[in-house]
Amino acid sequence: MPEIFLALPSYYNKIVCRLRECDWLIHNFHDSDQNQVYNPAGYLFNQEFEDARYFACIDLNILQYAVNCVKKNYSNEHFRNACSMLIFCRLANIEIESGLAMYERINHGIGDVEEALDDLAILRALDSADPNLLAEYMLGNQLVLRDLEIPAIDRGEVRDGLTRYKRLIDWDSIYVLILGAVSFHLDDNVAAPCKFEHFLDWMIREFRLSLPVLVYAIRLFGKMPLSGMMKFKLTQLESERKRALANMTWDLFFVDRYFKNWVDPQKTREEVVFTQDRVVKELLRMAINVQYAETVDPLLHYLRESQSYRCKELLDSASQRDDRVYLTKDWNPEYRAKLIRSFEKDLGILTEEA
Repeated sequence: MPEIFLALPSYYNKIVCRLRECDWLIHNFHDSDQNQVYNPAGYLFNQEFEDARYFACIDLNILQYAVNCVKKNYSNEHFRNACSMLIFCRLANIEIESGLAMYERINHGIGDVEEALDDLAILRALDSADPNLLAEYMLGNQLVLRDLEIPAIDRGEVRDGLTRYKRLIDWDSIYVLILGAVSFHLDDNVAAPCKFEHFLDWMIREFRLSLPVLVYAIRLFGKMPLSGMMKFKLTQLESERKRALANMTWDLFFVDRYFKNWVDPQKTREEVVFTQDRVVKELLRMAINVQYAETVDPLLHYLRESQSYRCKELLDSASQRDDRVYLTKDWNPEYRAKLIRSFEKDLGILTEEA
């Protein structure tokens, strides 16, 4: 059997310790030895002998931590962890994928396009920098990246690609499901133990099933909700409510895109995720368990007994139901837009063109 021998730098154990402690890395490598997940040799072996390609999808927080290594005149653990991530990916030949983070910042975040393009240029410079230089920063020399050379990027092409459409494909669909989850969560006319069943029934009947949203609903409406899952509050200002809905949608959209890429039969790449968001990490890990089990059973312990029974019943009967809108003549963008307008009105959000 072929082997790969790799001489790792003396500081690499510190890299692994940081990555383990911050727990940013999420993967779908089935039954993997966790010690091997941080070993670049495994990735290089699969690239050399299995024609594999690896990408690291980073979220907006991780992107900001990385570029702040250059932009800020101070350092902190998040910035040093981001450098550790970059070194690990360089040594394992894992390409950094920042597209979703950039798109979120430009289209749904704060700050202008040109500043975001500056950040992209910095990230690309860091991604191609000498790993030993990044290691110096990680080990405490916060000035070592101050004079990093930032290469020019084709700003016009990148800007056009990131601003051509207001929203990515499927973003509005996840937005509808988040609006539905928020509405059911706030509905005082339904007892708390019954809200999960009502939401799941609505999702099947009036819209469509989504694994990330199903996992989200199991935790939100079950007996072990995560703090920070429900960012929306009726007491917030309208601008704050809009931001909360957008943030929740991006969390689920991020998970949704990861799974779509994973199960795509035409896929030509393997992906890992780096995220600091505790909710996103938990949802990803839960959804990965469901995907491998090919059943929701691994998550039923998060539900009350009555909820667990109805969850199985509703999911098992979904394909036989004759009251579903999904894939009927009524299933179209106008139907989705109508749902958005209705939910937004109920939640006190001024409707924009969907």
